[in-house]
Amino acid sequence: MFEAKNRERAWKKLWKRLKGKEIVLWNYSSELEYSILRREVPKLAGERCLETGSGTGRVSLRLRQNGARVLLLDVSIEAVEFSRRLFSKANEPADFVVASMLALPLRVSSIDFVWNSGVLEHFKSAEQQLAISEALRVLKKEGKMIVIVPNRESRFVDFFTALSMRMHTWPYGYAKPLSPKDFAKLPFEPASVASFGFLWQLRYIYIPVVQTVANAFFSMAIHIFPYLRKVDKNYPGYFLVATFVK
Repeated sequence: MFEAKNRERAWKKLWKRLKGKEIVLWNYSSELEYSILRREVPKLAGERCLETGSGTGRVSLRLRQNGARVLLLDVSIEAVEFSRRLFSKANEPADFVVASMLALPLRVSSIDFVWNSGVLEHFKSAEQQLAISEALRVLKKEGKMIVIVPNRESRFVDFFTALSMRMHTWPYGYAKPLSPKDFAKLPFEPASVASFGFLWQLRYIYIPVVQTVANAFFSMAIHIFPYLRKVDKNYPGYFLVATFVK
């Protein structure tokens, strides 16, 4: 209960800070997440796609622009309003629902694929199992659920997440990166588990000054050496990706 309230306060504070700010249609994190999804779901046209814990909705917008029929679901009213404005600005249709991913208000076998990114690490194991169970419930037969979380086996990510939480500079409330072993313990066996985002690890150091310097270095390196994007998309690092098939 404490973790849930802590999580709710942290995200409410974050969305309050974002309210009224200019909407960014795309960024490098979106590019990486989108490339991960397209590896798993190469065919988008006509597919019914659900993003749980949808946040800004940037990547779902790109999925929609490439033919998917998208549904964005978030427990935060502010998040849903943010993504609604994003889709409106891009003149793209979508469905929006304010609800918990732990109790999806959707019919059994009504969705082609479900995904989320940067969400499950904010829950304890029992809630993670419930979120995956709910996603599998609404998936059609042979549908996929794709989970993207920080990789605990990336020691750089694990160390700086724990350090910034101890220093009270972490902005997202409770969070614990996951490892392949965590997914192996679940009652639902993933069809595959992989990791990407080798360089992206440098972006998530939530410590004043250090984060600013790391972000500046990362942005400069990616700009000067575009091939580094291929390194992020093909070598283990920040993102841990588990794919479940119904």
